[in-house]
Amino acid sequence: MPYTGVKGHIELERVALDLLRPIVARYGATLTSGTFAGRGDIEYAPETKVLDLQELTLHGLCMDYAYRKRTVEPVKTAAQATAETAAEVSNKPGVLLKARRIVADGATVGFVNEESQPHYRVFLADTNLVVENFTNQRTEGTATAQLRGRSVGGGATVASATFRRRRTDPTSIWTCASRTPTCTR
Repeated sequence: MPYTGVKGHIELERVALDLLRPIVARYGATLTSGTFAGRGDIEYAPETKVLDLQELTLHGLCMDYAYRKRTVEPVKTAAQATAETAAEVSNKPGVLLKARRIVADGATVGFVNEESQPHYRVFLADTNLVVENFTNQRTEGTATAQLRGRSVGGGATVASATFRRRRTDPTSIWTCASRTPTCTR
């Protein structure tokens, strides 16, 4: 039986994140700047589905999430749909989703609580995040994350984590095996 299949390599450079503004706004986020670049391989056929990103880089991302009663439900709904899809492809034979290296450099990300009086904003600035070996297959090993940035008031913030896929509970995709957050001034 003939079928359509796709196999190729993708490379993107300096793509403005502005295109995502209307999408993230639906979930209470305000995106003001940033670009992304990436390269990887893709394969799609009836028995094989592969997305193998060698590197994905976000540069100069500036985004705030504003907590409002009206945006809470869409965020919960999107999170639930994401969790269900992730559980569906977790360790699924013939499906490989892998990001070998994700880098966010020079980012500022914040949380604004618009439901409290007075409103407040907490954020990390000059953020550099590196995530390596993030995958849906347990046999691919552990994922690691390193985060550095400046918190509200200029305090240096450093966090690292190692993630391993869970074996027993398919609805709980990842477990954080170790985490060492520190915050110094």
